[in-house]
Amino acid sequence: MKEQLKAAEKLVYKEQYPAAIEKLKEALIQDDESADAWNLLGFASRKSGDLDTAKDAYSRALVLNGNHLGALQYQGELFITLGQIDNAKTNLTRLNDVCPSGCEEQAELAAAIVAAE
Repeated sequence: MKEQLKAAEKLVYKEQYPAAIEKLKEALIQDDESADAWNLLGFASRKSGDLDTAKDAYSRALVLNGNHLGALQYQGELFITLGQIDNAKTNLTRLNDVCPSGCEEQAELAAAIVAAE
């Protein structure tokens, strides 16, 4: 699982999203309780234009870990793409609660919301 997740992360970094998605699906067959894998699947799917899969993957990641910083940020970015700014702001509020001193995910989502408004 960890090897497949690392391989998928490298593919995402190289913007090779379809290959990353395949690695993540393999990883999730072995362990479907990995919030990190679900989050990364959501990210790669969103970047590939498969917004339905992204939505489902982020939701699954947040069921497994309601404070997953990446999933909160990326789901918020998906909401912006879908024109659901209020939902993105809800995610930003959650990030503000989880990162009271600030964090990268909070700052990036806040900037994306400002840019979208």
